[in-house]
Amino acid sequence: QVIVYGPISVYAKRGTFQLIVQRITPMGAGDLKEQFLKLKYKLEKEGLFDLSVKQPLPKLPKKVALITALNSAASADFINVMRRRSFLTDVTVIPALVQGETSAQSLISALHKAQKLEGVEVIVFCRGGGAQEDLWSFNDENLVREIFNCTIATISGVGHQTDVTLCDLVCDVRAETPTAAAQILSEPQVRIKDRLARCSLHLKSKMSAFETGLQKQLARIHPGHVLGLIEKKYQQSESRYQRVSDRLKRDLMGLSDKRLRIDDSIEMLVRGQKLVFERNFYRFDKTFRLFNSLDPKNVLNRGYVYVEGENGTIIMRKQQWAKDESAVVKLHFSDGVINLEK
Repeated sequence: QVIVYGPISVYAKRGTFQLIVQRITPMGAGDLKEQFLKLKYKLEKEGLFDLSVKQPLPKLPKKVALITALNSAASADFINVMRRRSFLTDVTVIPALVQGETSAQSLISALHKAQKLEGVEVIVFCRGGGAQEDLWSFNDENLVREIFNCTIATISGVGHQTDVTLCDLVCDVRAETPTAAAQILSEPQVRIKDRLARCSLHLKSKMSAFETGLQKQLARIHPGHVLGLIEKKYQQSESRYQRVSDRLKRDLMGLSDKRLRIDDSIEMLVRGQKLVFERNFYRFDKTFRLFNSLDPKNVLNRGYVYVEGENGTIIMRKQQWAKDESAVVKLHFSDGVINLEK
């Protein structure tokens, strides 16, 4: 049965009434929606849906309680995803009715059991999609309040993406599907696995490089390789010694030639210095004899005398004698001086 909405008109040609349908809804759906909105408003006003009261999910939960129908497709999807992506988390399935008149109470009982299990860190509600009537147990007010009061983090994976229940709003985390709930729980572990895989590849690369380097080092210290290096070094040293020896011989021969040239140069230098000395000595002696011949004393030795006034001037002419005002003059002889009054 359905409820249709729209105006009634008259078809003039035939004179018949007709209903122009604008909207069709299932019988009772309008009542359920109205109940849902009223309860949502009531619980929202009480603060049951506030983000500030929601608990954070543990990054690496070791134990998860899954509340769902036994052997359902939703539980299979959740477990398959966790088995594929998780390496740490154990999943404990707590069967419960997810549809029908007693399903709300069954879900509450399962929630109480999950809270009593030792080591449970996350509680997950799972159910596949369906009509609003099929999911109505997840809008039960008592169930919503029990979830709100639960001290363990909760995830709602009920219905499909377009399905929204009060259970989705009150749980700490809402997943669009059971598969998405498993992906949210296992995502940190997937990142760790990826990081471990990258680290493993990096470690293998480093180990391979280390092994290659070690093999090269072992090859370098192998006795055969070491002997080859010693032999090569010996040959190089012998070749270098031979080159140095040949060069030394050439240098010694050149040194002998240079020594002879130095001896010749010294001899030529001595002869040249002696010749220069004799030439300069001759010039000096000649000059000395010339200066000696011009010495006034030598002239006086030949019988000459010269007259000196009191002021030290030499009187060489008669006019100088008359003009000289000295009262006493000096007559210089070769053997002495006589003062003579004018």
